[in-house]
Amino acid sequence: AVLPRGLISLGGPATPTATATPTATATPTTAATARDAFARTVAAGWGTADVGGAWTVESGDAMSVDGSSAVDTISTVVTSRSALLNSVAARDVSILTDFTLNKTPVGGHYYRQVLARVSGNSWYMLSARVESTGTLLVYVSKVSYGTETALFTKAISGFNYTAGEKVLMRFKVSGNGTASTLEGKVWRTSQTEPTTPQVTATDTTASLQSTGAVGVKSYVGKGMTSLPLTIKAADFTAA
Repeated sequence: AVLPRGLISLGGPATPTATATPTATATPTTAATARDAFARTVAAGWGTADVGGAWTVESGDAMSVDGSSAVDTISTVVTSRSALLNSVAARDVSILTDFTLNKTPVGGHYYRQVLARVSGNSWYMLSARVESTGTLLVYVSKVSYGTETALFTKAISGFNYTAGEKVLMRFKVSGNGTASTLEGKVWRTSQTEPTTPQVTATDTTASLQSTGAVGVKSYVGKGMTSLPLTIKAADFTAA
């Protein structure tokens, strides 16, 4: 941030004069690479983001926007859905988004995933796995040509997700073109954002060191009986 300028003395040394009143300088802000508050209505698909172009969704007939949130309804187990902003090309990025489930998972796990540097079937990913046992499993991973490798995992026991509550996720990816650092945080809206990442890892996979798209994925694991499951997201920002 740029600090306000101090008092500036005016006039010659012989005659005291008034000094100028300091003027506050606006704090510079980082322009969003992508941003969407979903303040529109779309019957099929997610439409066009406020910043970042059109969403490319995996199943438009089951995905919509209701005027305040992006909506995805999954009715069968072992189902994956993605929504990508393919017009975005970002290398170093911090993504902040949220999710809300209309039911607590029973019999199986629900995965919410945030994607960065998406290029074809390769990307970096932060996952929050809401388990039927009450545990929240948080991990960062790489997907290289369709094969996922977990890089760091942390289990938060006793998380005990309650239907209807909003959970926030932040995924930060940065690098120098040769190696990348991945940092992930997951927390309830009733809590403050953790000061340090819960999961962090470094990776040097050559195919993942350049720019790519950003987005989110949902996955319902086998055995889940609390279906259909409706997932909502009220905000998505990448900067």
